[in-house]
Amino acid sequence: MVNMKFNKKAQAAIEFLMTYGWMLLVVLIVGALVFSFVDLGNLLPDQVDIKTQSIIGDSANSAAYGSGANANLIYIAFTYRGGQKATMNTDDITLITNLNEECNAINLSNDLSGIANGASTSINFLSGQPGTVTFNCSQDSNGGTSGAELGTLLSNDVIEGTVSIGVKDSTRGVGARSIPNSGGFRLSIQ
Repeated sequence: MVNMKFNKKAQAAIEFLMTYGWMLLVVLIVGALVFSFVDLGNLLPDQVDIKTQSIIGDSANSAAYGSGANANLIYIAFTYRGGQKATMNTDDITLITNLNEECNAINLSNDLSGIANGASTSINFLSGQPGTVTFNCSQDSNGGTSGAELGTLLSNDVIEGTVSIGVKDSTRGVGARSIPNSGGFRLSIQ
């Protein structure tokens, strides 16, 4: 008698799987096919790694960085780590010191291709490509960095703040939105 109840339960389970199990199997196969064609890397945000920085505080040291006699330049090196090709532009790059003073991005270069811009021309980056941004941080008569140049950054001083590098998806064309990637820095002036 007990054995008969067990058989009825087993039979009901087998009938259920025969009736609905094929549907579950089809759903799993279709789901696997869909995810095999979807590139999930495009859904992840692009990243910029700010890896090394250097700052030039006087014209004697600035010649070592190929900037001639120009003082007050900050060089921020970075690596683009995104899922696809991106464009970057000096208009989308900012450097703000801990005193809320903004330095102007004057040059962006793609270190692998040697392409550099001094204005607002966009530069293409592939994932893993290094780049360098040059900022002008000359002081003005009010003690800030935005007006007429008064002096230079002082050697053995420290400057710190935040760098924001905007990244645009180059496959989206002209209407691409710039996504900012920020990182902090603390640099001693040479």
